[in-house]
Amino acid sequence: MTNITFSDKGELEEVLINADTTSNQNIRLLDNFSSKSLQDPLRKYKKLYLILAILGAIAGFIVTFTPFGSLFFAFIGVVLAWFIIQGISLVRLLKLNWIDYSLPSSVTEKQLLDYLQNNFKHPEIQIEKGLIRGIDFIFNKTTIHTVSVYEKEKKFNIHSKMAKMARLKRGGRENSAKVYVIASQIVPFLSDLIKDAADSIDKNSHKQ
Repeated sequence: MTNITFSDKGELEEVLINADTTSNQNIRLLDNFSSKSLQDPLRKYKKLYLILAILGAIAGFIVTFTPFGSLFFAFIGVVLAWFIIQGISLVRLLKLNWIDYSLPSSVTEKQLLDYLQNNFKHPEIQIEKGLIRGIDFIFNKTTIHTVSVYEKEKKFNIHSKMAKMARLKRGGRENSAKVYVIASQIVPFLSDLIKDAADSIDKNSHKQ
């Protein structure tokens, strides 16, 4: 066994302070996450709107020899670009939703929910118990990120989707691009937050 010694009382206090504050690092990190900090990982694909609109306008003019035909085909190009971007977003979102993350210790969803509701506050994120199971992180009333915990395997999964009210505003339709833009940036933060919470719960249980 290796004995760890500290040169003075001040060094020991510093280590203890660092140990206490480590559990809050991800919470502070997530406090910096907001709708204003979002970046668009699909930005390079937005050029498709212009490219396909121009190609559509040229094709329309060649086929019809009229401005109306050119405009109509340009519109078709824009619609096609929208579907392509939605398709790319859906594939990426599905891959993100299927990732399993490891937990540092075995915890239940109830333990995580109680800990997070007592220790985590964010102006744009609400934490609720899932309708059937899991923990729902509702971001800005736009997307829901459901954390499902598999206690025996010590793993968890984060499934992102559009919030019900946001979907109703779109006539019941999903917007994979919008969900992916948010999920691609909030999921890494939530993953770290869950791991940190599980670690803190485990440490607290050993202290009791």
